[in-house]
Amino acid sequence: MNRRFYLFGIFFTALTLLTGLFNGAIYFLFRERSSMLPSSAGWFVVLSIIAFIGSTILLRYYHYKKYWLTFSAGVLCILASICYFTAVCVFLITREQVSFASAAYLAVLGTSLLYAVSLIFSNAEKRPWLKAAGVFNFIIGLILVSIFNWLKNTAEIFAWPDGINRDYSFGIDTGLGIKACN
Repeated sequence: MNRRFYLFGIFFTALTLLTGLFNGAIYFLFRERSSMLPSSAGWFVVLSIIAFIGSTILLRYYHYKKYWLTFSAGVLCILASICYFTAVCVFLITREQVSFASAAYLAVLGTSLLYAVSLIFSNAEKRPWLKAAGVFNFIIGLILVSIFNWLKNTAEIFAWPDGINRDYSFGIDTGLGIKACN
């Protein structure tokens, strides 16, 4: 691991943060309609590639430092993210609800929590920034799981009088149009 590798990692971390903030701003402006923008599929693929490269850099770091538990949890998280990426891409291409989207999203949340716990309690805990990142990711993961469960359990409450759950103003968008409460 040389200085160039670390700078490359910092660059992709910053790029992931900036593209995520931009994506959040687009969603804030357009809400669920953001998935209907002509550029949404391409933008989602670009975001995913940037995140995948950043995650691969982190995995390489964990492997080099011999943080095996964190490395393994990171691999599981990437695999779950690929499943979710597939669900979102299918939705963006077909514009039809994807049956495994909720399960894929839950898998991402679950593996993210496992990854966060591995940062807190493995050998990686010797690095204060990794431990802090683990604590932060764990808190965010718990919040997201709680929101997901709340929306899943209250979906029937928000049904319209005709019995159809339109869900476009009450659900959270878990990724450019796929609702957490499918």
